[in-house]
Amino acid sequence: MIDLNHELLGDVLLAAPGCPDMTAEKAIARAARQFCTDTHAWRVTTESQPVIKGLREVELSVPAECGVVRPYWVKLGDKQLLGISPTKATVEDGEPSGYYITPAGVLELDCVPKESVVQDALVAHMAVAPKRGEAVLADELEPFLETIQSLAEGYLLMMPSAEWSNRRAASDMFSMYQNGVTAGRRFGQQRNQAINRKVAYGGI
Repeated sequence: MIDLNHELLGDVLLAAPGCPDMTAEKAIARAARQFCTDTHAWRVTTESQPVIKGLREVELSVPAECGVVRPYWVKLGDKQLLGISPTKATVEDGEPSGYYITPAGVLELDCVPKESVVQDALVAHMAVAPKRGEAVLADELEPFLETIQSLAEGYLLMMPSAEWSNRRAASDMFSMYQNGVTAGRRFGQQRNQAINRKVAYGGI
């Protein structure tokens, strides 16, 4: 896992002379979250998670610093589950065929499982993003550090009444960011494959 404050803070502060460290750190965390939301470049394929009889919720093994942006596919054994609206869920026991993600990032099945599945159970492939205030990034996204830096600098340079504000320079930073977003989306699309990867909390 990349510590973005360690990697970017010094350069961001150079672009916004007089900016307090804490303000710059918030801008970096916000930029990282926005980049991952815009591009879906940070992908996680979970380890197999057990489905327990009588329990609708399934824990997702995503890094603690992240939240789910969008699920791309979810499988239970060899069966692909369909994304549904929570209103379509039932309280009846049955064999799950669908799922939804709660606002808290918990995966819930469309019915109460009538049997437990432990081996080769539920696997999900998702786009994730850092939670608010978390200035972290997956190691494989290192090529996009400059893109995130550009957005963080754009945020700071656009701040009204700040001694370091510079709207023209901010516009340039936002344009550079948009160029990087296209590459980030392409990177994420290339990772949207139905293969199993393990998640390690110290990196992916």
